[in-house]
Amino acid sequence: MVEEIKREIEDSINEKAAFKVNRKLRNNIHYTKIDIISELEWEMVNKFQNEYFDIVLRTFNKYLHFKFGKKYRIIRWIADHTDSKMRELKKKEKSER
Repeated sequence: MVEEIKREIEDSINEKAAFKVNRKLRNNIHYTKIDIISELEWEMVNKFQNEYFDIVLRTFNKYLHFKFGKKYRIIRWIADHTDSKMRELKKKEKSER
């Protein structure tokens, strides 16, 4: 799956400069050294970002399938029920103040 994503991205985004800009952005997020992004690079990011995410999501949807069973539904019901009760209690406490 990862190789397919990589191949599709490389085939779709032909500009090698886009990968350099992507590296700059990732470095800005993960490291203390900040790389300045030019307006031209920023436009490139905006152009290719949607295409990049479309490829990733399309591939994920192709290979990943989720099946929610009874255990999940029970836990979800408890969480939803508990959450709604907590909201009601907080609302009641606020109104009593």
